Amino acid sequence: MLSLLNEYRHYLGMAEGSFEEIFKLKSKKEFAVNPISLTGYLIDKKFPSEDIRTYRSMARMCPAVVSRVLRGDISAEDAASQASKQAKVDVSIARSLFERMSARPEVEHKTIVHKVEPVQRPEPSDKPVDKKPEPEVIPAEKKTIVSKEAPVHIDSRFKGVKETAVDGMEFELSLREARLKRCDRANPGASIPKTVDGLPVTIIGKEAYKGCEPIAFSVTLPETVVKIEERAFNGCHRLESIGLPNALKEIGDCAFSRCRSLKTDIPDSVAEIGKGAFEYCTSLESIAFPRIAAVSDLCFSHCVHLKSIDIPDTVTSIGDYAFEHCVELAPMNLPPSLTSIGKGAFRGCKKAESIEIPDSVKEIGAEAFCSCTDLKKIKLPKDLSKIEDRLCFGCEHLESLEIPDTVRSIGSFAFYKCNLKFLRLPRLLERIEDGAFYDCFYCTYAYLPESVTYVGKNSFPRGCKVVEPESRRRKKYYRRGD
Repeated sequence: MLSLLNEYRHYLGMAEGSFEEIFKLKSKKEFAVNPISLTGYLIDKKFPSEDIRTYRSMARMCPAVVSRVLRGDISAEDAASQASKQAKVDVSIARSLFERMSARPEVEHKTIVHKVEPVQRPEPSDKPVDKKPEPEVIPAEKKTIVSKEAPVHIDSRFKGVKETAVDGMEFELSLREARLKRCDRANPGASIPKTVDGLPVTIIGKEAYKGCEPIAFSVTLPETVVKIEERAFNGCHRLESIGLPNALKEIGDCAFSRCRSLKTDIPDSVAEIGKGAFEYCTSLESIAFPRIAAVSDLCFSHCVHLKSIDIPDTVTSIGDYAFEHCVELAPMNLPPSLTSIGKGAFRGCKKAESIEIPDSVKEIGAEAFCSCTDLKKIKLPKDLSKIEDRLCFGCEHLESLEIPDTVRSIGSFAFYKCNLKFLRLPRLLERIEDGAFYDCFYCTYAYLPESVTYVGKNSFPRGCKVVEPESRRRKKYYRRGD
């Protein structure tokens, strides 16, 4: 071990004989920390793993014993006995390490003499030394600062150039427009001016009205407003109505979230509605969508009194949980431009009785129509390749279902507890996951096509007669969980 210490000493660039500097035996805490770096050195030198583990255990669990061995205050045998009790290490390996640590050979000390060369200084010369001309001092009034950098472009919506207050409302002014930063909390229904210091008010800022609920109030936004930022009116439970301008283009995330008394119309000029923009707006009864490209996630989630929606033919996708728990939503007229329906998009829409999904839809997320308890009929698109998990979970009145021949997989609990009486499975079907048709009590007959390779546990209700082709009964090349 001593030769190892010598190697490690040179590895650290220490002087000879400075073992005390390696382990720093001033306190147990310092000793317990420093051997970790020595352990890394042991690993680099490819020492036996058993020796490395033993040394690491002793360095951490019994540093005082290792310290006494290094100082020669205890024999290797006694130290190994104590280490085996305290650190639970092998006695023979510990004794071998301690014997190597206690055997200190004589260290040859050498005296190194450094030869110092005299410094040669240049002889003084009579030649005059060239001095650099001192810079000319220019009076302050004559100084002209010229910037070599390109001019900095300041965005028209640069934040914080200037702040001002008008009638208790705080505004931020940029070079071209004004942004409402905070409303008058004492009078949230106060009219917002069209201009501030000659600049048009174009933005309702982030959380500008958030949590205003002392009194019932209404707001009319000026025609200059083009954007409502995220959470601008979030939590305004007593906001009853808001007049949105025809110039409005963008409504931010959660802009009107939890405005439980709000009733409003969305102007046709709006091109983007953020995530959760109208979630928990429980007083909304109908929505006429502008010509947007997508209905974002959670957009109208938990609007429990929303009865009808008019989705334009510009919409190509409906986001996750977009209309979740809109329990009064009955007619669902989905446009032919639609290509995807997100996860849980219409989950809990209990009053919907019939849903016809256009053939343009290629993907339907899990739980998209879960818990639509009054749903009796659903038409799936003809090019659908997979039915996701819990698609119609708990649709207790679902009687009519036609699964397209393109479907190759039916997810787990996709039609759990539905009122299906007869199952016609597609001819290209390959997988039926666990519980796909479980608890469909009225289903008494199901015919498995030859293409099926996997049938999960409890895929069909008890008492349902599952008919398999003769070729399948002979080969049994598929797995059946139940």
